[in-house]
Amino acid sequence: MTQERPVKTARRRRAAIIVLVTLATTGALIAGVSHQDPWIRWPTLLLGAGAAGGSLALAAKRNSLIGWYAATGGVLLFRLVKELVAG
Repeated sequence: MTQERPVKTARRRRAAIIVLVTLATTGALIAGVSHQDPWIRWPTLLLGAGAAGGSLALAAKRNSLIGWYAATGGVLLFRLVKELVAG
């Protein structure tokens, strides 16, 4: 019975990380949509940043998550700059 507890805890932690990564990625991609209303963009950015921080805090191996968030942030910045240039 003591062996099951760490396995269940690891599964719960992994599930929580998956949900947080999904929220962070979705928030960043929604915020990067062209001509998005600020009332949608800013809360989704805050939700995404909070979810990203939470997933990084829970993750034991952060290197792959940092790379994922760097790529997602790059896409977000590209979309925002493209929108600013297009006017």
